Amino acid sequence: MIVIKTLVISSQPYAQWLAESLSFIENHQIDKIAIAAIDKTNGEVITGYHNCTFADKAVMAANIQADAIYGSVLANADQIVQEAEDIANNGYDQN
Repeated sequence: MIVIKTLVISSQPYAQWLAESLSFIENHQIDKIAIAAIDKTNGEVITGYHNCTFADKAVMAANIQADAIYGSVLANADQIVQEAEDIANNGYDQN
């Protein structure tokens, strides 16, 4: 018998996202899950895994890193485009 503690999260800022995420998981053939969160009181990263091998964790970590890099590129798109145009017009200066 599995006992599940009832949690009320509707007032949490992540409630909608979590509900949508759980719905997505329920509607797909998901058998490996990772959770990562940052404790705002001390900055500690809390992780939890279900049915994940070390290789699964590495693949998930690589995807999170790719998301972060993509976000960085989007946040700096104007500067990146300007630099690319400068390189195209003037050549690459390593300084």
